[in-house]
Amino acid sequence: QNLEVQFLLFRQGDTVPYRSLHLWVNVHGASSIALSPSTLAPTTAGRPYQVTFAAAGGAQPYTFSVKGALPGGLTLSGAIMSGKPSLAGNYPFILTATDQTGLTASQGFTLSVSQFVYQH
Repeated sequence: QNLEVQFLLFRQGDTVPYRSLHLWVNVHGASSIALSPSTLAPTTAGRPYQVTFAAAGGAQPYTFSVKGALPGGLTLSGAIMSGKPSLAGNYPFILTATDQTGLTASQGFTLSVSQFVYQH
């Protein structure tokens, strides 16, 4: 979006400006990135688990990274977290998406992994 800003400079007591300045500004809206999903479904230790993260906004392509500990057995490859979690527990982590311009968005998640119960 282009904006034109005009400055009129007056001397004290004058009603006519002694100088007029024009400034044209090209405004690029600050873009933002939104991550999904907003929450993670719980899972069970030893069972296959997969979630695909998505980013919207910013400039594609995106890279994804994790800060914090994923459960043993799970890995993040691109936007997909998958594997078989090995131990029960709650695993908090922060997922960050970065677009090609360096714009980032981060979101906290907790993956709840329950203990596998063998029933016969």
